[in-house]
Amino acid sequence: ELDSLAVEVRVMARLPPHEHVVALHGVVCSAEETCLVLDLVAGGDLLGPIEAHGPYTEDAARAVFAQLLTALAHCHAHGVAHR
Repeated sequence: ELDSLAVEVRVMARLPPHEHVVALHGVVCSAEETCLVLDLVAGGDLLGPIEAHGPYTEDAARAVFAQLLTALAHCHAHGVAHR
């Protein structure tokens, strides 16, 4: 488990900033825990608005999907495959 966390930290640390990718700012370790210091992602997840207001409109879904694709392309361009 710690090996996979170490790999995740190395991958996140080498990824250049992108407006739609959460950035790693640091790692804090204690004897019991390892904490990753990440960007604050305010506003909740993608499911919250659906639960509150129903399905996304086609235009809203298109905008969200475009953001997702730019983030994914950024990761791929830097040798990172999302899993």
